[in-house]
Amino acid sequence: MPALRSSERPVLVLDGDPGPELARRGIVLRPTPGAAPPAIREPAAVRALLRDLALAGSDVLTAPTGALHRRALSRLGAARRGREWIGIALDLVRQAADEADDASRPARNGEPAPRLRLAASVLPLEGIGTSETAPGGATSSEEHRAHAGMLADAGAEVIRIEGMGTIAESEAATRAAMETGLETWTGVVVDGSGRSLPSGESLDTWADAIGRIGPAVLLVAGPSLASTTAALAALAARTDRPLGAPLPAEPAVRPASAPGPGPGTVTVPVQASGPGAADEPRDGSEAPREAADGPGSSSLPEGRLLDAGATLVGAGTDASPARIARLRAEADRRNDALLRRRREDLERERAWVAQVTQRAAPGPAAWLGPSPQPGILQGPFAWDLVGADEIGLLPVGRYRVAIVAADPKASGDAARLEVLRAAVAALERGAWLLAEWPLAGDALASDERVTSLQPAAPRPSGPACWLARRRP
Repeated sequence: MPALRSSERPVLVLDGDPGPELARRGIVLRPTPGAAPPAIREPAAVRALLRDLALAGSDVLTAPTGALHRRALSRLGAARRGREWIGIALDLVRQAADEADDASRPARNGEPAPRLRLAASVLPLEGIGTSETAPGGATSSEEHRAHAGMLADAGAEVIRIEGMGTIAESEAATRAAMETGLETWTGVVVDGSGRSLPSGESLDTWADAIGRIGPAVLLVAGPSLASTTAALAALAARTDRPLGAPLPAEPAVRPASAPGPGPGTVTVPVQASGPGAADEPRDGSEAPREAADGPGSSSLPEGRLLDAGATLVGAGTDASPARIARLRAEADRRNDALLRRRREDLERERAWVAQVTQRAAPGPAAWLGPSPQPGILQGPFAWDLVGADEIGLLPVGRYRVAIVAADPKASGDAARLEVLRAAVAALERGAWLLAEWPLAGDALASDERVTSLQPAAPRPSGPACWLARRRP
């Protein structure tokens, strides 16, 4: 099947760092040096927040396991507690998901809310966006492999790698996660330009290196909306993989005496000035709600992330129910439009397939190209589904109908014409051809014995269709 463009994928809402919201709820994140993470000290509060995020519209609940690796825990004198604490964190996510389901999560697009995905986070061994202090490849591989194994043993469904600042550690974490057999999402931090990692390595080089390993999703986080959208656009030009990004926001100024972020906090280095800094709200949860520019675009920050190529959008450094609800509203708007386009395309596709099947005599028929939507191939025909690698094997003069579906992976008019000629050769005399490509009436030579191509009704999205009949 061809890869989907970002505009053809449903939007998913991700949670983010629960620390600021826990603080607003009165949870002291780091009361003393060496204190256990909040999920261990305050499990009820963390579970309640995760439940509220699910009820507000998050599609993914992420266990706060990012800093529960051996290196971080050894600083707390708790290196032997990793497996136990990871189990507790994953249990909290499962309990929160069950409580949210019991409380009847809101329907989406007129349908019951989909099942929550349960993820576990992985953070860099020496902190978000680190480069100079990042451990070497062998150390990264060993420690990330041990961490990923414990996440898998504890029942994670997705391993969500976030905030990597070097290609080497990003590769080590991704390989370790994928060795578990779990779905893996790999995330990286970029600088203010949106084109480089904190290490100075280019985002393009990172995308190529991680793409060869093959995680399911690529995530990117920048210090500003402009840098994040620039990174998304660059990745979208290089890969067909789903892309995701958190909603960036500059943190409020913190007094020098205030405690720093606790273990597991995901913080993107903020550039106070530079490209895009002026267009950022000081608090992302209070961004102005301007009118959308159209059905597929928005001036809202979350809309701009989606316009740049993201199909997963997260709450970032402040996972509050209000912030999740904002993301949910934009996701639902996009998903509603996507469902309408799909319904319209399906009805139009049925209509243009009917144009050819109603003309042809019953018998063998061929669909050439990407697999059709369910219910498209109707009528008294025995359909053969022929993939791109099988077109050269088509029998001559067999079919009474041939439909050539547009394939986004087919490159150039010459290759498309060869597919059409193969389809024509596979037709009986008097049989019918429908091609989902914008072709001139004389695209096929006269010695191929095909009548002039006639335009059929085009779909709302996608190319026009053309009808032709092989001369009796």
